Amino acid sequence: MKSAALILSRYLFCRQNRHRGRTVRIMVGLVISSLLMMCTLSVMDWLQKGRMDVLRQVRSFPLTVETGSLDEAQSLADEYGDVAHVFTYRQDQGLLMAAGESRGVAVRYIDEDYDGSLYALTPAPQEGIWLPYRIYGGLAGQVSLMSLEEGEAVKLAPKTREYTIEGYYQTRLSDFDASTVFLPLDSAPDGLPWTVAFTRLSIDEETLGRELEESGWDVVMWYEGESLLYSALQLEKTIMTLMLSCLYLIVAVQIVQSASMLATTKRRECVALYLSGMRRKRLDTIFALLGFVLCLVSLVLGLVAARLVLWMLPHIVPMLSQAVFDLDTGTFTIISLAMLTLSSISYGCAFDRNLDDAAMLEVLGT
Repeated sequence: MKSAALILSRYLFCRQNRHRGRTVRIMVGLVISSLLMMCTLSVMDWLQKGRMDVLRQVRSFPLTVETGSLDEAQSLADEYGDVAHVFTYRQDQGLLMAAGESRGVAVRYIDEDYDGSLYALTPAPQEGIWLPYRIYGGLAGQVSLMSLEEGEAVKLAPKTREYTIEGYYQTRLSDFDASTVFLPLDSAPDGLPWTVAFTRLSIDEETLGRELEESGWDVVMWYEGESLLYSALQLEKTIMTLMLSCLYLIVAVQIVQSASMLATTKRRECVALYLSGMRRKRLDTIFALLGFVLCLVSLVLGLVAARLVLWMLPHIVPMLSQAVFDLDTGTFTIISLAMLTLSSISYGCAFDRNLDDAAMLEVLGT
């Protein structure tokens, strides 16, 4: 063990053939690569999580269930009201004609129990329509809304109704505001399903979802309702991870080159150790450990630096003052294992290749 420690200390920052400079560059490269990857992915996770939290509060809700009648919706509210805030709404599509233009909108029919993080003067519309303040703020009078409803001669027929503008609303989701209007729940046309939403859960949403499915209900989780956006955010993170991983490829090439050059520089010493009685397997293990230690120290320093930077960001960037960043240890662990394995194999194999007959004859000849 003592001999292994002496060899490691001698070769890790060896001055010959500028090896010390290459070792330092490798360590700095690994530290910077780890710092950039961890900080970038952590900030991206925080931004995506904030976006998803708004979606869960405003548009899709943690989980929803569609029922065919108000009685079924009420039974769900009675059964699960102790573990979540349960409310009911109905939704349709329509064509809103206001301010001289037509716009396709989603129409939500709600009552005072609706919990969609709306900023409005009253809990719900009573007789008229609520329009998004971002789009129609200041508009007064009446608007027209065309929707498809059950007709007498045909199954569905377009029908236009006039509604008085009762008020305005706003949410933290601008694209939702641009495409949604609200009407009283009791004014919803016949034939629309009843949507039961569950918010402010006191238990895990996946657990509640399984309980509802076991009871025979068709449950839609928030990420299923937002499947396109959710997939796009996950793809964005994957692409960013792959791009940042390219930094490690550059360092990997430096590790392989450094191992090869150090093995060539220390060829005679390595052979001398072998001829003096040290087993070849032990030598390979020691030099593999040399690469492992070099990489491990660098990765640990990179992790510490990333934690320090993420801790400092909320204190030095005002817009991030409320941010709480979590490290993506899963991705970092996978890359760390790959780099540790590469470094160990590179140094072990580089020195093993120098224990050939030609090198031994060269040492014995001198």
